[in-house]
Amino acid sequence: MNVSAGGCFPLSKNISLERINYLGELAIWFIFIIPVFAYSLYSWIFTADHTDTLTRYNMRIDAQGVCTVPQHIVRIENGCFKNRKDLKKIVFTGASPELIGEEAFAGSGLESIEIPRPTKVIEKGLFEDCESLVSVNIPGSLLGIRDNAFRNCRSLEEIRLPETVIFIDKWAFSSCYALKSVNIPKSAEQIGDHAFWHCRSLEALSLPDSVAKIEPGVFSYCKSLKEIRLPAALEEIGEEAFVGCEAVTDFNLPDSVKFIGDMAFEDCLALKEVRMPASLMSLGNLVFCDCFSLQSATLPDGTERIGAQAFCDRNPESREPVQYADGHITVYYSGKASGSPWGAKKHVRR
Repeated sequence: MNVSAGGCFPLSKNISLERINYLGELAIWFIFIIPVFAYSLYSWIFTADHTDTLTRYNMRIDAQGVCTVPQHIVRIENGCFKNRKDLKKIVFTGASPELIGEEAFAGSGLESIEIPRPTKVIEKGLFEDCESLVSVNIPGSLLGIRDNAFRNCRSLEEIRLPETVIFIDKWAFSSCYALKSVNIPKSAEQIGDHAFWHCRSLEALSLPDSVAKIEPGVFSYCKSLKEIRLPAALEEIGEEAFVGCEAVTDFNLPDSVKFIGDMAFEDCLALKEVRMPASLMSLGNLVFCDCFSLQSATLPDGTERIGAQAFCDRNPESREPVQYADGHITVYYSGKASGSPWGAKKHVRR
């Protein structure tokens, strides 16, 4: 039997009752159930409530530029806030993440941070290119600082490291132009190459006796550096370690130093005096090039190698490649190393 709707159209020719029920159920799914499911899925992915990891998708920055890390978070992923210029401050109220990933804040607008106490290592590039960063509070749990961690933090003026730090890796504080004060704790055993490269406001440093080698370029172009205490057990000064330190006037090398690398003191324009220890075995190439305030150098007779042009000056009229000429320094040395006068004005046997 056919049933008419309003006497107009017979249902048998259009839509059956079963089809009407099916379409009704489908409408309920699309109108109610699917949106609820979609919202739940969105909340699961884009909020931190379900996970112990803070990610670039579930972190939140308020209108004042503050991110408050939820209490249950134990990890912040690599690059979480990378290049987020709207981030000004991070707050760990009740949160104690054990790991803050590499480059988590790199390139962000971060201005201050108190690193939570469980942190043992500041990871690679964590604050690299944070040019507005002015305040960092480092916890007593810290053991080390990885490569490029604070590289190019141009507003950072002071760093206080706890007496737990064992290593500072390469380029860690390079190009921190405003950095005036940093303490190297007695616990430190290794400072990586170029760690303080171009820290041009740094005025004084004291290196702990636990450091046996100054790596290449560590303090190169620290133009304001005037005072530096070298470790008592220091054995080696790497190449370009102090190149371009224009303000330092003297180096008192400890009796343990055996090797000085190429260009270690090049362009130390104010350098007037260097005490060479009896332990010195090898002096690299161009070590005292363009040290215009240094008038003489006395080398121990036991020095076995003196690099070519160790005491020379650049020819100011030369273009690329740079040409060198015999310098202005008088060298006092009675040993057996060949190559005299090694770019010096005069070589005098004592």
